[in-house]
Amino acid sequence: MLANNVAKGFWVIFLLGPMIFGRYLMSLKCPKCGAPIMRNELHIFGLNNHMWKPIPVKHCSKCGH
Repeated sequence: MLANNVAKGFWVIFLLGPMIFGRYLMSLKCPKCGAPIMRNELHIFGLNNHMWKPIPVKHCSKCGH
């Protein structure tokens, strides 16, 4: 019985942990311009698109801060 409860708790942490951490990373903003640091602007064929990066970077893609 105890093993089943521990296994269920592990799966809850295993699934919710990355979701919570990912949401936290998506909420981080540049202190200078306020743009999300995980969002990158792409210019393809004259169109402006946005892409969420999987890894945080040191410099803001909008202002360079």
